[in-house]
Amino acid sequence: MNNESVDIAEGVKTLLPDFESAAFRERYVAERADGLFETRLLIKGLRCAGCVHTSESLLRKIPGVVEAEVNYSNHRARFVWNPKQASLKSALESLQESGFEGLPQALVDLNQPQQKDEAESYKRLVVAIFCSMNIMWIAIAQYAGYFSGMEQRYRDLFNLAGFVLSTPVLFYSGTVFLQGAWQAIRQHSLTMDFQVAFSSLLIYAYSIYAAVSRTGDTYFEAVAMFITFLSVGKYLEKLSIRRISEASSFFQNLLPFSATRLSKIVKITKQKLQFGLKTLNPAGFWK
Repeated sequence: MNNESVDIAEGVKTLLPDFESAAFRERYVAERADGLFETRLLIKGLRCAGCVHTSESLLRKIPGVVEAEVNYSNHRARFVWNPKQASLKSALESLQESGFEGLPQALVDLNQPQQKDEAESYKRLVVAIFCSMNIMWIAIAQYAGYFSGMEQRYRDLFNLAGFVLSTPVLFYSGTVFLQGAWQAIRQHSLTMDFQVAFSSLLIYAYSIYAAVSRTGDTYFEAVAMFITFLSVGKYLEKLSIRRISEASSFFQNLLPFSATRLSKIVKITKQKLQFGLKTLNPAGFWK
C-alpha cells in the first residue's frame, strides 16, 4: 500500500492504494471476458459540458485506453483500458496534470465532500445576494441622477460604494468562475467559465477607470448581478447533482459485493456476475 496522502475533494484526505496490486484489482476493477479492465471513477473539477469533453479527450488520448465516458450529472466516469498498454495510475496522473482529479469511485466518501462544497457555495451565494441587493439601491440613485443631475462628489461617493460592494462578489463569490477560467487557459480551451470571468473582469476594470478618471459611467452593479444570478444557478445545480448521486449510490449499494455460485461453490465479486448464473445472495439484499 502507498502511504502518500492526497487531496481528493475540498479538503478530504484519502489514503491512496497501490493501483497495480492484485488486491486492488480484485476489489475495484472488473476484468472483462475480452481481457480489458474496467472501473468507475469520480472526477472532480467538472464545471461545464466543455470540461466533460476535455476530460474524455484526455483519457482517450492515452495509449491503451479503449473507452472513457464521463457523466456530468453525477461527475462519474466509466474507464476501460488494456492493462498491457495502459494503467489506471497513468490515467489519473494525466487528469491531475490538466486540472482534474480522479479516483476510483469506491474509495471516496461521496457525501462529505459534496456537503462541504455545498456549504461553501451557500456562503458565497449569501455574500453575493447581500452585496447585490445593496448595490442596486446605489444604482437606482445613480440612474435618478443621470436625469435630474448630480454633483460630482456624490457621483464619486456612489462609485466608491459600488466598487466596495462589487469586489467581494467578483473575487469571493465568483471564485469558481475565476478558477474555471484559469483551468481553461491552462488547457488552451474556451469554456463558459472563461467567458464569464473575462467579461466580468473587463467591465470591472473599465468601471474602475471610469470612476477614477471621472469619465463615462460605471457598471459595478452589472458585475455583481451577473455573478449573483450565475451563482444561484450553480448552487441549484450542485443540489440536483447531489440528489442524483445519492439516488445512484442507493441503487448501486443494493447489489451485494459478492455472491456464491451454486454450480460450483465459489465466491465471486459482483463485477464477474453474468446473466444466467445461479447465485446464493446474502439475506436482505434482494426483496
